[in-house]
Amino acid sequence: MAQASTLIIDSNAESRDALARIVKDAGHAVLAAASAAEGLALVATLLDAELTIQGKGKSRTVGPADFFEGVMATRIDEDEILTQVSFPVIPPRSGYGFRELCIRHGDFAIVAAAAQVTLSENGRYAAARVAVSGAGAKALRIRGAEEVLVGEIGSAQVLDAAAARVPGEVEPIGDLKGSEAYRREMAKVFVRRALEDAWSMVKEN
Repeated sequence: MAQASTLIIDSNAESRDALARIVKDAGHAVLAAASAAEGLALVATLLDAELTIQGKGKSRTVGPADFFEGVMATRIDEDEILTQVSFPVIPPRSGYGFRELCIRHGDFAIVAAAAQVTLSENGRYAAARVAVSGAGAKALRIRGAEEVLVGEIGSAQVLDAAAARVPGEVEPIGDLKGSEAYRREMAKVFVRRALEDAWSMVKEN
């Protein structure tokens, strides 16, 4: 979360206030209105955050899959507001990585990738989380890549194999910043980089 924030929130006051506006205005579906929003949605998706929504006389808690609907759209009623987002504590022997492709710092990312890996005592991947944004209508987990990693010992070949699963699991939408094919390929590239960062972190620790 901290690493992602350094990349997705720049130094101006508008961006520093982005998270506050996300919480305040979620009922109006402007979660993706600031450059920070999609990155935060990516981290929430990666970590299976719990989002608490308060309505008149009622409260409900949902996961990212039930909250984020698409580009600049959330599943929240007009009389509801997002009041809390809870992230799980990172397990011991874990590393994480966050990479994004954008034209300049602070811009809305063309593609972004996030990864978290956890090692067992025998040095093999006990758990893995991989997610991307900019390669579909909303941020999504790359389950195939996660499955490749679990049970394996970290190596360049294993990370390559995990990243190779990305193109088949994303459904990018082409636009002026990048075609469908470009976004699909960049999702693969940036997942590989995020995984490398996560693997390097856990090795150092």
